[in-house]
Amino acid sequence: MVKLRVKCHGRPELPYEASVWENAGAALRSIVALLNTAAPGDEARISPTKSQPVHPPALPDPKRETGPIASAPIDPDAVHLFFAGKALDPALPLSTALGTNEKTSAIVWVHPKASGRPPREPALGPDEQKQLMAWQFARQEAQRAAEEAAEPEDGGLGWADPGTLHCSLQGLTAVRLR
Repeated sequence: MVKLRVKCHGRPELPYEASVWENAGAALRSIVALLNTAAPGDEARISPTKSQPVHPPALPDPKRETGPIASAPIDPDAVHLFFAGKALDPALPLSTALGTNEKTSAIVWVHPKASGRPPREPALGPDEQKQLMAWQFARQEAQRAAEEAAEPEDGGLGWADPGTLHCSLQGLTAVRLR
């Protein structure tokens, strides 16, 4: 059984288990039926061996959207199942995209056909991004302080400058043009 986390705009993320040999079209129809029957705040799960989705009792999520996008039923013919930014072909088994390992976990999106690919999620969450930016700023400040404290490359010696050395060897150091 492959474990999928199903994401759909305006609805809670739901777990779904399927065989890797199940057709993507059949999985999509099961997932859409699950999304249409799930109550607000439910963590629903459907198993291919059972015909009805199982809804464990859960408290409603106050953060969940309850507007027309979230409450409107989804038409299975108007949506695609996306994995890794690519639409899954309904005629092919899930194993063509996910591989044949039965212990695979993946995130799939249910997204309308008319609107193209689903939006890409950020690699880092907002808190992780703030931590990374603070670390990078501290690192830059440490490098800047180290550069200011270091002595010049030539050690403060004028003769180590290649241009000055060249002029002194040719005897042009005392010549000044007006």
